[in-house]
Amino acid sequence: MALSPIKRIDTFLIERFSNSSPVQFGWALFFLGCLVRIGLVFATHYYRYTLPPDTEDEWLRVAANLAAGRGFVNPYCCESGPTGHVSPGFAYLLAAEYLLVRGPMRAIVISVVSCIVSSAVYAMTPWLAESLGFSRLTGRWAGLAGAAVPLFFWIEVCGVLEAPYIALALVIGVALTLGAKSLRGLALSGAAWGAGFWFAPNALPVMLGCAAVAISRLPRRAALPGAVLLITPAAAIISPWIVRDYVVLHGLFWVRDNMGLELRVSNNSEAVAFALVNIDGSFYRRYHPNVSPVACAQVQRLGEAAVYRQYRKDAIEWIAAHPGPFARLTAQRVLLFWFPPWNSRLRQAMLCGITLLAFLGILMNARRSRGAMLGAILLLYSGVYYLVQADPRYRYPLQPFVLIAAAAAALGIVSKMSGRRFA
Repeated sequence: MALSPIKRIDTFLIERFSNSSPVQFGWALFFLGCLVRIGLVFATHYYRYTLPPDTEDEWLRVAANLAAGRGFVNPYCCESGPTGHVSPGFAYLLAAEYLLVRGPMRAIVISVVSCIVSSAVYAMTPWLAESLGFSRLTGRWAGLAGAAVPLFFWIEVCGVLEAPYIALALVIGVALTLGAKSLRGLALSGAAWGAGFWFAPNALPVMLGCAAVAISRLPRRAALPGAVLLITPAAAIISPWIVRDYVVLHGLFWVRDNMGLELRVSNNSEAVAFALVNIDGSFYRRYHPNVSPVACAQVQRLGEAAVYRQYRKDAIEWIAAHPGPFARLTAQRVLLFWFPPWNSRLRQAMLCGITLLAFLGILMNARRSRGAMLGAILLLYSGVYYLVQADPRYRYPLQPFVLIAAAAAALGIVSKMSGRRFA
């Protein structure tokens, strides 16, 4: 007797995705992701656009200075001196690539490394899903969708954006912390967060949220040692950079010092919500030292920390004086964060559909700890980006989490239709 379509889906889900080894499946996802991304890079010759000669990228400028032995300096359009604008881990990685590879091969290597990192993110997505409490099938379908369909292709392959490294830091940190079953596991997760902060300082709220959940699961007498073992390695690994910033830049801040700058260029009477439009505005070009010689000279004279403290103060004063425009900008940024515009209508439709399905997945699991935890992670990470100009690269690090929620919703729907429980 022929199987019904629902029964065929049922059998496919069980036989193909439930019974294979997690390690083998992870490697399969990794190689699939690399094959798709690296293949497209060479098929389209995308690496030709990775390192344009007239680049205005802060990370590339710092990396070039590091490779030349001039130090962690000069991210802007003039010799502005020591900087805390960029995350140190990614800048040092780019500098190593600058030193090891020269000529046309440099762009290819930088792009391929980014493809490998992005593929690793999706290979680890099943592990992440299980640590959050979702089924094996949910994680595997989420990982397969991410590996096979590069919706954020240019972010994943261009090589000069830190977003794939932030995604990897989030996946490893969350999976280790929520999956920790001992004090040793918590110490390992703390070390992972500390290393991740060199690339992803904006992951701190997520780390604190996951730490609170992991510690709450411990017996009462183990809670304090667990907290110490988790927080101490993270603080020890990132603290040398905090000390460096304080000594060199004469300011105490969390890894990067550019929040005041971002607030200022994102919240003013001329600002618009989307970054690609905002950066062409006259206000941005007057105040951002990457494109304004006058602003760069001010940073050169006073130092980044001092200038950006004033920028932060100016931005807060504007927000207080203009609550209506700020609220409108914020609402627009929230929408653009979750539904960033693309040139491709097909890609736009796919991304919007997956995001809406993810919201449905969180609602369907809202009464379970896994749904609440996943929703909290999305909010903890995204919250700060509602205050600054929207850019698709800010949204990208949450893609594995969004795919997990979307897969949970899809499998939940199939479960109801087939009468069997998948998600």
